[in-house]
Amino acid sequence: MIPARSVRRAVATLPVRLESLDTLAADYGVSLATMALRLRSLEIWKSELSLWRRMTKGNFALDRLYGGRNWGWEWEDDAVLQKAWRSDRPLFGTTFLNYEDSSGNRRYRPVTYQLRRHPQGVLALWGAEPSPSNQRERLPLFSSDAVRRQIG
Repeated sequence: MIPARSVRRAVATLPVRLESLDTLAADYGVSLATMALRLRSLEIWKSELSLWRRMTKGNFALDRLYGGRNWGWEWEDDAVLQKAWRSDRPLFGTTFLNYEDSSGNRRYRPVTYQLRRHPQGVLALWGAEPSPSNQRERLPLFSSDAVRRQIG
């Protein structure tokens, strides 16, 4: 059991990153998936944790998704997964994930992500929040200055 009050205090100064998730999971003696689900259920983080398994041909497929609905998500450009697989450091960025709905339409979701190599593939923390620092970065398109320029 992960007490809500305790985890809220612990998370207050931590950025939304895989390293923070590692720390919290170790502190509470739970798995990364369990901690990610608890943070989402308490509405502290609005991110999904997923494992993208490396296939025999070198491509990646979504293996597990924690904290969100599995619509059959795919990376718009899976080169970032390839780069994370070859890297020994976490990668941060922004991109689009997509899926095909039941009508055959392609649906897109803009996300900020952090990726890290995992023994079975690439671990991804993605959503609206993961950030390389404590400061939240805004995509230029959504900054208030950009909106004023578009409107004005």
